[in-house]
Amino acid sequence: MNASGATSDPSKTTAELSIAFQGAPGAYSHVAARMFLAKKGKELGLPTDPKSAEELSVVFESCKSFQEVYDKVRDGECKFGVIPLANSSIGAITPAWELILQYQVSFIADVYVPVHHQLLGLPGTNPKDIKVVLSHPVALKQCIRFLNQMPWAQSTGFWDTSGAAFHVKEQNDPSIVAIAGEASAALTGLTILARDIEDFKHNETRFGIIAPVNVAMDAVSKNFPTRPRLSCCVELDPETIEFSTFVASTIGRHNAKVLSIVPLMIPERSWQYRYVFELELGSNQQTQNIWTAIRDNATKARILGVYSSIRIT
Repeated sequence: MNASGATSDPSKTTAELSIAFQGAPGAYSHVAARMFLAKKGKELGLPTDPKSAEELSVVFESCKSFQEVYDKVRDGECKFGVIPLANSSIGAITPAWELILQYQVSFIADVYVPVHHQLLGLPGTNPKDIKVVLSHPVALKQCIRFLNQMPWAQSTGFWDTSGAAFHVKEQNDPSIVAIAGEASAALTGLTILARDIEDFKHNETRFGIIAPVNVAMDAVSKNFPTRPRLSCCVELDPETIEFSTFVASTIGRHNAKVLSIVPLMIPERSWQYRYVFELELGSNQQTQNIWTAIRDNATKARILGVYSSIRIT
């Protein structure tokens, strides 16, 4: 296949396991997929060595968009999908959250991946000769300080970080460079012209691992997390309960740790919101208690997942 594309190798369609991710091979979501397999595979009865994925009949399916990832999981083409949920530098990835509400899928885990961006170009590239810097718009936002030091170069959005690296390789033009990760450099053979150019060195992205609802429910029933995370979406009737009252009577009352609250506009109702709550809890019983309180006080409520977290250090 064309390495910058988003199709899988047809010779591997009989794989025992497929994991869909948004991006080209080597993308940060690809890294997250491999780490999920390494950290959670044994618990889920999956092969666990990411270096031996091909021998173990595992296919990592490259997708052009978030929606394509969701579609592949919904349609049964892939058992799991990897979606970026938030970045420590720029916040929630809202489109990813909006899409999950349209599908019968749930989170089975989340993975924190350190994101260290590299400036990649052809061997021998002179930085003063660079005219175009390609990368995903989110990655460009994370490297503003570095890019401001190159006013002669135009920053241009691309569909994916690793996809941008493959494009630079294919164009074979030293005036075009990409911002991507070290995995992309290894796959493309491009030279790292500048290392770790992200604005904040603690930069990391949290990825959600999605699965069909029945698969996620089966996994949590067999191995309930020691420190469970509950992700749920709620709608509130503003004439019945205020947001602050809802939070106090549910989350506050049950001493849950709030990890994030993501507001999502309800397009059909002016200036009304759905809220995605992500909570860290201490036990199965606490999870059940707080979910009962949320369900009883909200107009609508849906669990998006009960799962454990994976952090790559």
